[in-house]
Amino acid sequence: KVHFIVQPPVYPERMDVFDPGMKGTFSTHRFIWNPDGVEFFSYHGAVDPDDPDSLRNLMRKWVFTGTSPTPGNARFRINLWLFQGEPPRNEGASLTVRSFSFLPWE
Repeated sequence: KVHFIVQPPVYPERMDVFDPGMKGTFSTHRFIWNPDGVEFFSYHGAVDPDDPDSLRNLMRKWVFTGTSPTPGNARFRINLWLFQGEPPRNEGASLTVRSFSFLPWE
């Protein structure tokens, strides 16, 4: 499962959970945090989210319009190994991050 979460994650409306139904080995994820909320995107494959053709590979989009974390208090986390204290069922599970970037909102 993939969890999109906006801190603090204590209310159900601050998270979206979905089964990615992977088509292939790779996926691309993006989030855009702006003054109006946070937009989350997940794509099948290694795509350039700025390319309009990437929408053909969109697996999920979720928009959070509630109160966002204050600047300086946001944290980005990737957690593959444990979910609710339990390791993955597939012991061969792995995650490779090819790139991560952060651009401040202007």
